This record gives sequence, C-alpha cells and structure tokens, in this order.
Amino acid sequence: MAHSGWPALVFAAEHDAAVISRALRRGRLQRLARGIYSGDIHTPAETLTRRFLWEVVGHFFPQAVVAGPSAMQPDPTACATLYVVHPRRRPLQLPGVTVTPVPGVGPQPEDSPLPARLWLASPGRCLLDFFSQPEAERDLARLHAWWQAGEFEREALRAG
Repeated sequence: MAHSGWPALVFAAEHDAAVISRALRRGRLQRLARGIYSGDIHTPAETLTRRFLWEVVGHFFPQAVVAGPSAMQPDPTACATLYVVHPRRRPLQLPGVTVTPVPGVGPQPEDSPLPARLWLASPGRCLLDFFSQPEAERDLARLHAWWQAGEFEREALRAG
C-alpha cells in the first residue's frame, strides 16, 4: 500500500472518475499513462512502469504473447519497445516503454505462461518470427545471444 492510501497500481476503469480526478488534484495519485495511476507518488513513473509492467500489459492486452524481438531478450521488461501478439491495434505508451501489438496467433501449447494472463513465445515461434523478417532487418547478434542463453539453460536442465 502506498503512503497516499491508494494502492501502488490503480486502473481508472475500476474507480469513479471523479474520485480519481480529486486524488490527482490533491497529489495522492500520480498518472503513469491514460487510465493508469499509482498511489506511490514518490517513485518515478518509469520505475513504477517497469515494476508493474506485466500487470499493466495483462490488463490492456489479456492473453497476449510476448513475441518477436522482445521474446528473445534476457529481460523483456528492460526493452524500450515490448512486442505482443494481440488483436488490439493501438500501441500503449507508458513511461519508458511502448507496448506494440502485432498480428499473429494467440497462445499456443508450447508458449510459456507469464504472470498476469500473459505468455512468452516458444523457441519455435521466436525462430519463425526471426526468419519471417526481411533479411536486412535480422539481428544475427541477437539471435546468437538468445540461442547461447537457451543452450546454457538446456545444459543446466540436463545436468540437474
């Protein structure tokens, strides 16, 4: 619970608009983005966005699959752009990160569950996404780093 009496993450759709507006005027909430607020008024908005990224993405993009370049990152929450497969077409601008929806198939059995009703693309989906890009746009260094990281994880699973 934040010092203001409000929770650390507040979605406007779950509260009366007049109450949210009053709390903003009184300095008891800070606006993170349209429809997203925080009762933690002392922490920078970008820090709060990173801390609650999965909850925010799950709220606005339920059952989305983190895919494309984001799925190949060691920490997708550290990216400036988070790509998700979801029917929503409009990106969501947040402090420090933009959630960009891309067309594609929803969660598949091979995809890994994430918090907040989200999924992480399977290795097969990642490879399909990578090789479906035009050759000039493929980041081979990213592919190599992602593959090496997966190889270390597979080795650890085999050993342990």
